[in-house]
Amino acid sequence: MKKTSENIPFEDTLSYSFEQFRRAYRSRISDEYTKLGLHVGQEMFITNMSRYKDLTQGKLAELCCVEPPTVTKVLNRMEKAGLVRRSHSKPLTVSLTHHGVRLRKQVESTWLRVEKEMLAGFTTEEQIILRRLMDALRENLEKEHPSART
Repeated sequence: MKKTSENIPFEDTLSYSFEQFRRAYRSRISDEYTKLGLHVGQEMFITNMSRYKDLTQGKLAELCCVEPPTVTKVLNRMEKAGLVRRSHSKPLTVSLTHHGVRLRKQVESTWLRVEKEMLAGFTTEEQIILRRLMDALRENLEKEHPSART
């Protein structure tokens, strides 16, 4: 009899494996970002603020797929660290400081280095298949639950 997700132990489900992977990846990338003085998640703020200049906090929330209160909390922490500055004119916008701009390159190289570790032993074809499968899984979730959109 072919096993389906309904008749296998929870620990053998793909969702369980995904969660184990997510935790391992987050732990690994967190170790690297800590060396840069960052917290996981701040890399997305740095990336989006370097891509789009003078963003409103609302637009930044949308780009980073987080709620506005989360943006406020993250930006407060980043502002204290000297990574961002807020405008005092209307509309209120945020942008990277020179220190934040310099950190962007380190964030990118860290991201790529950890990705290289993660994909060690995978062929280019396997990486392409993995991306397609991950995209399809995400699309399935987004189709059924619009709030899951990234």
